[in-house]
Amino acid sequence: MADNKAPIQFWFDFLSPFGYLGSLQIEKLAAEHGRTVDWCPTLLGVMVMNVMGLPAVPATPLKGPYSGRERNRLFGYFGVKLDPFGDGGLPPLPAIRTYTWLKMRDPALARHFGQALYRAHWSEATDVTTPEAVARFGSDRFGLDRGEIIAAIDDPAVKDALKASVGRALEIGVFGVPTFVIDGERFWGNERLPMIDRFLATGSLDPD
Repeated sequence: MADNKAPIQFWFDFLSPFGYLGSLQIEKLAAEHGRTVDWCPTLLGVMVMNVMGLPAVPATPLKGPYSGRERNRLFGYFGVKLDPFGDGGLPPLPAIRTYTWLKMRDPALARHFGQALYRAHWSEATDVTTPEAVARFGSDRFGLDRGEIIAAIDDPAVKDALKASVGRALEIGVFGVPTFVIDGERFWGNERLPMIDRFLATGSLDPD
């Protein structure tokens, strides 16, 4: 039974299109193998720029242009519509703090919110880039109070909870998204999904 197995930790940041694809695929694999998924928020900017001291991927010579092409290929490969808002850039704090606030209150609702927000930004060209836009989205899609969302985005308790989550990610060695942690094993990137499938099925990465 699913409740006898530890949830799969899914570390994500809404600004990553690769994280969006990972969210869709890991939910499918988890369901197939009787697992649940724990959506764990983190901040790529902290990991990549502050801790590793690297530039953002789009600004990285050679790798930046490749990552854009890879994004387009992966969306096509997984059959997911790519229609981002604007140029795809997403200031992460309004959305990720709102998710964190919801998870503190209702983890199941937070997960549905996360799924919908990812889809809205990357597949439906919906603006969720500002506190006001996220509040409108939460109200229109989930009936949440706009004023409560605006207040939550600037709530010190929510900021502390997100900071703690980012800290946990760093403690266990998360350096990018999507990262999946399954029974203590870390897997980074959508390319590892076949390995994840085998690991969930057998508990091992060794060949048969």
